[in-house]
Amino acid sequence: MMKVLLVALAVIAVAHAAIIERKISRPYWYSIIIIMEMMMFNNSLSAASEKSTNMRWIRAEDYDRIVGGSTTDAHEFPYQVITAAHCVHKTAKKKLRVNVGDHNIEDAEAQIIDLRSLHVHSGYSPSTLANDIALLKLKSSATAKPHTSTIQCASADTKLIAGEDVLITGWGALAEGGSYPDKLQKVKLQLVSDTDCDAEHGSEFMPKEIFCARYKPGGKDSCQGDSGGPVVYKGDLIGLVSWGYGCARPDTPGVYTCVSNYESWIAKTMG
Repeated sequence: MMKVLLVALAVIAVAHAAIIERKISRPYWYSIIIIMEMMMFNNSLSAASEKSTNMRWIRAEDYDRIVGGSTTDAHEFPYQVITAAHCVHKTAKKKLRVNVGDHNIEDAEAQIIDLRSLHVHSGYSPSTLANDIALLKLKSSATAKPHTSTIQCASADTKLIAGEDVLITGWGALAEGGSYPDKLQKVKLQLVSDTDCDAEHGSEFMPKEIFCARYKPGGKDSCQGDSGGPVVYKGDLIGLVSWGYGCARPDTPGVYTCVSNYESWIAKTMG
């Protein structure tokens, strides 16, 4: 398994305005990311009562941002970031950079890193969001900040059990169409079976490539601004926030890219 160091980071991107494809409710311009090499993640959720812990994230300054990030043991791989492909597929590499630093965006203590290269999965489809994953290679190393810990990427044989908890973090909207927080948020959702996910999303459901999670009564969810952000299951990084119908609606599961399904692609792309 790949080890990743928990650290917050953000990628500053040029504003994409509300480019919302189909039923996607995680806008591209405020999206989240996960990093692989010396950093891990952070994002935001629609559960205003679930405030962030002592993890630190990144200052997005006055630009729209993609947040989150994951890391492996130092020098094990080149410094790289994993995110959802829909967050970056229309953005030039020169318009993206990674910030590593703060937990509160009002307290600017960020390390800004430019990209060396951008790799969107060759099978990514903007219309269906199939293979919604991308990898960003950084030009330089990131320095670990306080309040970090290690995490492993889930392996390809990881079994997801319906009803069990996953943890998502981010700086996305606190409600559907709502405001954005200054501090990192966290929320626990429950995994949904493939059968229920298929019943909800029909032809949009792609077994193995994605999985679903929700808080059945509603009121808790990932939301706009959380795209590309990390989903942690049993202490391992298992997914990326991808899309959904609105935010925090009762009985309505969100859809997440299953990172473990792309273990070989990640290894090959990381080189």
